[in-house]
Amino acid sequence: MGGIVNKQKIYPLDQLDNILINQPRVNTYPEDNARANTYPEDNILINQPRANTYPEDNARFNTYPEDNILIDQPQFKLENNLETLDNILINNPNITDDLLKFQQSDQSVIIIIIDFIDSTNMLIKNGTNNFINICIKFNTDILSLIYNYKIIKIYEIVGDSYILTINFPYIVKTKQPASMAINFCKELINVSKEYIHIRIGITYDKIYYGIINNHIRIFGESICLASRLENKAYINHIFCCANINSQLIIENNKFKFNIKKIYLKSFNNYICYILNITQK
Repeated sequence: MGGIVNKQKIYPLDQLDNILINQPRVNTYPEDNARANTYPEDNILINQPRANTYPEDNARFNTYPEDNILIDQPQFKLENNLETLDNILINNPNITDDLLKFQQSDQSVIIIIIDFIDSTNMLIKNGTNNFINICIKFNTDILSLIYNYKIIKIYEIVGDSYILTINFPYIVKTKQPASMAINFCKELINVSKEYIHIRIGITYDKIYYGIINNHIRIFGESICLASRLENKAYINHIFCCANINSQLIIENNKFKFNIKKIYLKSFNNYICYILNITQK
């Protein structure tokens, strides 16, 4: 089977990552080209790819021990090793034809949406640098947890919002998806609550999925509902749909939910299952 690029005749999009991250400095600063053969040190530094953030680090790597500490940090490697839905599915030629046709999943899929609470105010109050450090720390924490859980996959990261899946089509599945989702979210809240407040929405239903512009895309009521639940969630609480509670009963796993009727845009008065992890 042909690859996706050939079938769709899609050329690489001019995304910031594609344009900037792998751009060698020789093309970034034209004046360097004139100097490249004149100053020997330029040959070491100028043509180094920007992938390591600072090209001069490549020349210094074995000279300054602090570079080994920072550049080789496991959390930096961790993000590259994580299997997102895009990385797993789009480059698999055996399922290309299936993904090119949007279709409904045979089984229900867990959708988890996680977001910071009041991030704009936090940025304004504490300053951009402090907010960036919080984002980096949270990213490290959530990626470490995802790496440990294996079956949980990243669908999308937008700013400080994360969308994760469990039991997505073509991915190894668990017989206890609802329990895994709740336990994962409880762990995440516990490791991050000292420095950030988050809110979480979880749903469990069939979805439609396929490829648009070389990215996996998910559609369906389930992902819309997860977004609405997350938006209404309290600080460090998990708001779940009724299907999550039903699935937990099947899995013979009980959590102490508060059941409350809340108004959700497009869903009107909705029966929500709320988990407060601070309750004993």
